[in-house]
Amino acid sequence: PIVIRTIIGRGWGSGSQHSGTMQGLFAHIPGLKVVMPSTPYDMKGLLLAAVEDDYPVIIIEHRWLYNNTSHVPEEYYTLPIGKAKIVREGKGLTLVATSIAVIDSLLACEHYDLDVEVIDVRTLKPLDDELILGSVKKTGQLLVVDYDFPTCGFASEVCARVAERGFHFLKSPVRKLTFQECHMPASGVLEKAFYPDPERIACEIRKILDHVAV
Repeated sequence: PIVIRTIIGRGWGSGSQHSGTMQGLFAHIPGLKVVMPSTPYDMKGLLLAAVEDDYPVIIIEHRWLYNNTSHVPEEYYTLPIGKAKIVREGKGLTLVATSIAVIDSLLACEHYDLDVEVIDVRTLKPLDDELILGSVKKTGQLLVVDYDFPTCGFASEVCARVAERGFHFLKSPVRKLTFQECHMPASGVLEKAFYPDPERIACEIRKILDHVAV
């Protein structure tokens, strides 16, 4: 029916009216599929799949991902909407992330050599519950990293689903890392501090892993 591409993300101190994130808002709309690719390869495959889809699809692109490059085949291909991907294997913790948070999470895990399984959801709605639950069954722990507001957001939805369907797998409470409950500041310095980064993600991971180790 229709495919919508839209940009989110910080930069240039544009303030909350230009630097907000609305993936949770769009995912709340019945019948609307929400896609957030993190790589050029996924972007092409999911875009072409969206064009073929019988439902309306919105593709939300973080502006900082436009600087990333990787190989993209010239031939036509699609990726299934509603299928997540394990981009890093691990046994200590399941980390579910969206868009550029996937890149930051991978940087955190690789730099600090953390035993974490990273899942790129790629599609927020429909969500690949089975892949996430399968990973949580293996690790027993969950951290969701989503650059959005904490209340009623995507991170909360993932935590709720795992708590409902995978509670017996959990060794510790589910956790999420998001924005704070306030609007994006206009100051470039404050804007940078507002966003989670690989260092903060690594710190949150270590808190969970150290708690279980004790």
